[in-house]
Amino acid sequence: MKELGIYQTFDNRQFDVKFDSENNCLIATGPLGVSGTSQEIVIEHVYNEDDAEQAFKQFFKTKRYKGFVITAAPDLLASGEWSTKVVIRKQNGSVIKPFSTANKWDYESEADRHCLNLGKQIVDGQAEFSVDDL
Repeated sequence: MKELGIYQTFDNRQFDVKFDSENNCLIATGPLGVSGTSQEIVIEHVYNEDDAEQAFKQFFKTKRYKGFVITAAPDLLASGEWSTKVVIRKQNGSVIKPFSTANKWDYESEADRHCLNLGKQIVDGQAEFSVDDL
């Protein structure tokens, strides 16, 4: 197992990350600096060390919520800003549905946070979009 260092999530939580080449996975321990809440997270299907940081980031861009899987999927625009785009599917479903708004963000971390919040609002019926057809 190879120590990769400290990785940070979009919401500023830090994890100590190791790459396990035998089992093709990352082992992330954290969040660091928060007493009594540290846990070990296994992120599977990471086949080489070069993919580790992207796999870590992608893992934390996806949330399960009320029977749905919500994934933040902002795009970097030509202006240098990040879009608000989220993809939602039922937890056991294969049909995915993208949603987006005109909101733009200076940082990817801001966009990720707002995308996940938008996804929760959509699932809760508090947005102009619907997941009724999923």
